[in-house]
Amino acid sequence: MCGGPIRGLLRTVQQVSLPQETMPRAPAPIREAAAPAPLTCPTCKTPVQASFSWCPTCGSALKPQPCAYCGHILSPEETTCPACGAPRPRAGAVWR
Repeated sequence: MCGGPIRGLLRTVQQVSLPQETMPRAPAPIREAAAPAPLTCPTCKTPVQASFSWCPTCGSALKPQPCAYCGHILSPEETTCPACGAPRPRAGAVWR
């Protein structure tokens, strides 16, 4: 008999490599949405939302902001602009 062992091997390969539609699928694991890490103001340690640019309690900057005078981007730690020397205004400050 010619091809007997090859036919057997071919059947085994066909059985192992079934199309995706016929293979049983394992149920997807249910994952709960991870809660975002709570953010706190670096100055007063008040909990703040990630979308806040300024702390509602102490007025400290929470994100980089442009200088009001020259537009240079100030990091939240900078109190004066390194480009022009202007002071960083606090949130809610009124300039007259």
